Amino acid sequence: MESKRKQMTNKTVNKRSVVHAGVVRAGVWTALLCLSMFGICATAVGQGGTWATKTPMPTARYSLSTSVVNGVLYAVGGDYVYGVYGTVEAYDPASDTWTTKASMPTPRYGFGTSVVNGVIYAVGGGTYGGDCGTVEAYDPATNTWTTKASMPTVRNTLSTSVVNGVIYAVGGINDGNNPGALALGTVEAYDPASDTWTAKASMPTARSRLATSVVNGVIYAVGGEGDTIAYLGTVEAYDPADERYDLCRGGNQQHQRHSWDSRGLQPCR
Repeated sequence: MESKRKQMTNKTVNKRSVVHAGVVRAGVWTALLCLSMFGICATAVGQGGTWATKTPMPTARYSLSTSVVNGVLYAVGGDYVYGVYGTVEAYDPASDTWTTKASMPTPRYGFGTSVVNGVIYAVGGGTYGGDCGTVEAYDPATNTWTTKASMPTVRNTLSTSVVNGVIYAVGGINDGNNPGALALGTVEAYDPASDTWTAKASMPTARSRLATSVVNGVIYAVGGEGDTIAYLGTVEAYDPADERYDLCRGGNQQHQRHSWDSRGLQPCR
């Protein structure tokens, strides 16, 4: 990734989004265009496209999360100088207007939102009392919230993505409850159908403030903040269908379940 960033997020409306190119092979996590200890990686950067200013969000805030249901963008929660928001505001690109919706029961920041079957799930984050594993589901059709099974690992500044109706909570940190805590590589999967959580293979590079997106059923974890390198350009790919790491040296592929070595990594072929 050309520039290194913190607190990133990416959502798509009508298939308009930023695309990061990479190659992934079979295996849970795959390092793309290896990142050395200096945080160096390469990517092709496209040119073109235009930006247009739209109606501002009524409630100014940061560390919020957004999700899209039926072409409407929902801005949820967030932080500001004097506290934490549970505010939910919906933006309709067709009319360029905002509408206030039912507030999230647990005000928070640095959490993830993902959509399954038209319902928005808010996962984890930081609150007045510290970090949480709280999961709350918002149904735009009824404008109501429902509490769900809590995420096992309490954390904030994680990222969430959906594959085949399952939400994957990736990375983050639990520094609100434990000052000096290290970034996490933890990955836990939430199945809304059964309201249950399952531990998955950890991300090789522990980090918070990362972004995740899905391409062809594979989750790509991009950038973030580590413990020894403040700003990461690391890109790793997780394939939920194949619970293995791909460890690549010189084009030779090895499969390991519980270890990862980034020294001398090359793209898998």
